[in-house]
Amino acid sequence: MNKNERREVKQELWDLYCGILFHLQTWQKGEETALIYRFDCPAYAPLLARYPVERAAGRGSA
Repeated sequence: MNKNERREVKQELWDLYCGILFHLQTWQKGEETALIYRFDCPAYAPLLARYPVERAAGRGSA
């Protein structure tokens, strides 16, 4: 990828992220909602068996 192509990609990403942030302004109004991720669902069992999600996450929420 040459210098001009990299510049174009950077500009496209900048435009994309600015557009996303601009449109998210409409979400600022109203009540805040908390998301809860539950991993005790049977559908997650194969993923939890294969990947150490709990060990990687620790006790944090990030």
